Amino acid sequence: MTGESDLLNLETVALLQREFAPAVLAELVDLFAVEAAPILAQIDSGHDPSAADFHSLRGAALALGLTGVAAAAQSCEERIAAGRPAQMGRLRGLIDRSVAALCDRIGADQTRKSASVSSSVMSR
Repeated sequence: MTGESDLLNLETVALLQREFAPAVLAELVDLFAVEAAPILAQIDSGHDPSAADFHSLRGAALALGLTGVAAAAQSCEERIAAGRPAQMGRLRGLIDRSVAALCDRIGADQTRKSASVSSSVMSR
């Protein structure tokens, strides 16, 4: 089982909590879900996202302190750039666990934890 410290950069999350109101942080989580949705939809449909897609996902993840997602996205980006398969198998679960951990940490409502990424993907 992956621990919170493997999923989140707690210093970044603490900084975000100091700088933004809880409602704004919840909106940022929603925006991340919107950013991740097209990439997850491509994976679900059997298509490989581009290195640029993973680069964007990595940047969005880093901005929220989602270090586990950022590391996985960077690995996928580097593999694609080297002409190898991205190995994305666990990305959805990692994103879901990371968003849930972030929501727990910032006090976002329970519905975001399970629905943020999934609902964004389903609405596309």
